[in-house]
Amino acid sequence: MPRYSNAIVRTPAFSLAQGITTQALGAPEIDLAREQHAAYVAALRSLGVEVTVLDADEQYPDSCFVEDPAVICNGVAIITRPGAPTRRGETGAIREVLRALMPVVELGGGEDARLEGGDVLMCGQRVLVGKSKRTNHMGIKRLAAHLREIAPQMSVTAVPLEGVLHLKTGMTALRPSLLLRDPACRIESRFPFARTFTLPRAQGYAANVLPINDGVLIAKGYPLVATLAREHYERVIELDMSEFHKMDGSLTCLSLLW
Repeated sequence: MPRYSNAIVRTPAFSLAQGITTQALGAPEIDLAREQHAAYVAALRSLGVEVTVLDADEQYPDSCFVEDPAVICNGVAIITRPGAPTRRGETGAIREVLRALMPVVELGGGEDARLEGGDVLMCGQRVLVGKSKRTNHMGIKRLAAHLREIAPQMSVTAVPLEGVLHLKTGMTALRPSLLLRDPACRIESRFPFARTFTLPRAQGYAANVLPINDGVLIAKGYPLVATLAREHYERVIELDMSEFHKMDGSLTCLSLLW
């Protein structure tokens, strides 16, 4: 798995409950969400990551999900074009922050291109990109073109999906050769480089895991995933994600890592 030394996160806005969600789990409690976010930041730091915490942006209720406006590969940031029109304004602030830290390129492709970072799953030298409600064929094509320039050794595969918001909502890599999948994530693609472990429906939310250096972050309250994680990592950090779950959020989408 890649080693990370830096992360950008953004404090949840008090307007978080006004964000976009497909869930029916009630409105998030903002004070609890901020407590959970602070625990997330502490976990990143405990794994050796230097974290830059951006102030909340009340104009954009979903702006704590900083993964979506950019994709970082080999120290280069690709600014995306979110599929949700209400989130497109988030790219401006992220662009300015990243420009001070690394080279930045624009996705390109004009109005037809759509791409959100939550659909981009890197598994070693393979990049799986969900073709979802938020990411389309042109967005994937533009991302692949940039990655060919940044990291020619990487292969890019489009993964059509249904049932979840983003690819990483329903599937992530515990190891490059071991994918965890929520059965709600309906995909027909097969991945010969990895074993896909489909979780029971009641534990599907925990398919979103975040390996970092020598440890892994997992959602709290999902014992099967905790057991699987401990088979592969000495450090397994369980975090309460209840308020972000209400907003289609999960562990990977709360940070930009490099």
